[in-house]
Amino acid sequence: MRVYQDSKTANISTTTDSKALVLWYDQTSNIEFKIKSLVDICKITEEESIDIALDSLLDGFAKITTGNYDSLIQLQEAFQKKLMTTTIE
Repeated sequence: MRVYQDSKTANISTTTDSKALVLWYDQTSNIEFKIKSLVDICKITEEESIDIALDSLLDGFAKITTGNYDSLIQLQEAFQKKLMTTTIE
C-alpha cells in the first residue's frame, strides 16, 4: 500500500499525534470517479490514485495519507462533498 506525501496537505510525522486518512470501499462511486477525485483533492498523480483506488476495491479500504488531524480534516471534508467515505484514524 502506497501513501502519498504532499507538503501542502500532509504533515508526515512519527509522533503519536500522527493520524491516517483512510478511503473506504463503497458501491456508490465507481473506480474512475475515485481516481479523478483523488487526483483533484490530494493533488497526486494518476498512478498513485489508481493504486489507492484499487487497494480500496481489493481490501475494502486504503490509506491515502498520514498527518496531523488539522491537515487531514480538510481533505476528509472535500471527500465528503463528493459523497466518498473516508475516516481519520
